[in-house]
Amino acid sequence: MGNVDYVYPSANDNQGAHAHHDRVAIPPPQPFIKSFKNSLKETFFP
Repeated sequence: MGNVDYVYPSANDNQGAHAHHDRVAIPPPQPFIKSFKNSLKETFFP
């Protein structure tokens, strides 16, 4: 059931593929009220 046999690929094993990861843009912070409202909606109405 575990993943004992799984070998995690390292960043050095890419062999010509992208050696770096592209960064994802972080959206600007939202006002607290809007963030709180969205959190409540996500909690009670998934």
